[in-house]
Formats: sequence, C-alpha cells, structure tokens
Amino acid sequence: MAFVRFILSLLASLVGIVFMIPMAALLFPFWYISVLVKISEKLKPKIVVWEDIIQFDQRLGWRVKPKVDAHMEVDNVYHLTTGEEGWRGNFNLKESTVVAVGDSFVFGQGVDDKDYFANLTHSAHVKPLGAPGYGATHYLLLLQSLTTELKGKLVIWFVYTGNDFRESIRPSSYGNKSPYVFYNRKRGQWEIQTDHINPQRLPFNFEKSYNVSIPELADLFSKNHLSEYAYAAFEYLAKEAQKHCDTHGAKFVIITTPVRWFLDGNYTFKIKRHASKPDDFSVKYPDEQAAIICKRNGIVCKSCFDEFSLDDFLPRDLHWSRKGNQTAANIIDALYRSFVRGELN
Repeated sequence: MAFVRFILSLLASLVGIVFMIPMAALLFPFWYISVLVKISEKLKPKIVVWEDIIQFDQRLGWRVKPKVDAHMEVDNVYHLTTGEEGWRGNFNLKESTVVAVGDSFVFGQGVDDKDYFANLTHSAHVKPLGAPGYGATHYLLLLQSLTTELKGKLVIWFVYTGNDFRESIRPSSYGNKSPYVFYNRKRGQWEIQTDHINPQRLPFNFEKSYNVSIPELADLFSKNHLSEYAYAAFEYLAKEAQKHCDTHGAKFVIITTPVRWFLDGNYTFKIKRHASKPDDFSVKYPDEQAAIICKRNGIVCKSCFDEFSLDDFLPRDLHWSRKGNQTAANIIDALYRSFVRGELN
C-alpha cells in the first residue's frame, strides 16, 4: 500500500507540474517586467532641485555651487556640471575669449552640457556667468568682481526681456533676497542696495503670484511709470558696466532676447490684456528701449527678437532647447568674429 501511495503521489506531483508550466509561462512576462522596472528605478539618476545646487552669497544673494555634477528636471531630465567657481562651460575664465553674463538662459536651464550654448560655439571660447533669478543688477556686480581677467575679451550681457529689467529693481527673486538698484532721492543718484541680503528665505514667492507678476511683466512693454523707472535703472547699470569694461580693456555688448510667448501671436493677447495701457502694448518695446539706451551711451546693442523662433524653445518651458542654444552660440560666434576684425561698433 505504501508503494501505491508513493506512485499516486508521484503521479499527482507530475500532473501538478504539467499544469504549472503554462501558468508559469503566463506569469513569467509579468514577473520579468516587474524586475526590469525595479532595476530601471535603481539606475535612474537622482533628480535634484534648484535649492540643492546653490549656496548663499553676501553680494549676489545666491550662486551655483562649485563642482556640481547633477541631474535636474525642466521639461525633461538634463545633466549639468559646474567648474571650480560654480559656472558651467568647457572653458575657464582665463581660457575664454568671450564672457557671457545672464540669468537662467545663460545658466543653460533645461539642457545637457553637450547641448549648452557655451559648448557649441566654433570660434569663441565662452565663459558663461549666470544663474536662474539673476537680473541686470546681478550682471553688474558679477562684472565688477572681475578686473584684469577681462582684458582683451568680449563681454556680452544676455538681457531677457521677460524679466531682467524688473529683476534689477526688485529686492527678492523666487523667495531669495537679491541686490537691487534704486534711485536715492536725497543724494540724487542711483545706488545698489545689498544690506538686506541674508540666507533667510522669504515666506512668499512673488513670481508665483500670477495676478501680480503678469501685470507687472505686461507693463514693461509700454510707456508707463513702472517701465520708465525700470529702464532708467537699467541705463544706470549699463553705463556702469560700460565704464568698467572700458577701464579694464574689454568690449561691452548688450543682447536682448525674446519671450517665447511673444513669438506666438495667439499667446500675446493673454499678456497684453493685463497691461495698464493695452493699446500701447508692443512686444518689441523692451528691445527698442534697450537700443535707445545703448545708442545714447555708445554701447553696442543687438536685438535678437527675430533671431529666435518657437522651435528654439523647449516644448513645455520658456527656456531654450538644444536648437535655441545653437542659435545663441551662432549669435556669439558672429559677434566675436566682428570683434576680432575690429568691426563691432
């Protein structure tokens, strides 16, 4: 009997195995996919946020940390690295022939190192100095921190017409306290204020308030009290930058770059309707004001409104795509070649 029970048990086991094979074959793909998902999750780079890669700076408010090697996400995940002083780009300041100063566009927000404009030029060796949230006041302070390093170089301010003019007169940016320029009525002169800067972040973020920031943006595209004050402040900053470059043997150029929204005629109305004077709204007004300021002060100025197209921007963000970075690189190369030939006047 024991032998019979053994045989029956063996047969039952074999039958069970036979039935389990198709079941296992059916379940295997699901198990395999779950394993692959777990492996891919472990292989994914760690995504850091902006606060992870910046450090406090007493004059600028913040700056990017040195020797960053990180992945961030804007539209898509991108990889960035910074050098000894916290700036991106293949060349250090000594090796560079062009110094590009700006905000998140000059920082290269949204693109890998290989697609970054400073690494795409052919004739110019570019050292970019920029970080998100910077405005023209930051640009001047950055420039004034350099002296003999500027000799013989082309210095380009990339002025983003979307917010650089207003950032220069505002004491904070995205919750961080920042330097700003103001007109001191008692002394009858423009001055830069940095005494309020400390590491403590503000409990609010002005830029995220659509009802406040968009009307302010819209008013920079026509003549009114805000825009007149902002452009007068910018003129002071530009004159000081020109003076500093002249003193230290550099050539100073201002480039104005467009807001993606205004390259799309269907979107312009959404901003225009918030202006205090909608009938006076002009998408090229900031470029025109910058050109007037530069002409009045003998500064080379180039409007790039017509140089960029919608394809030059990320699909779901306001920053440049790889194509836009190549467009910026081409603009720099053209300016640098004119500079070398002595034709940049």
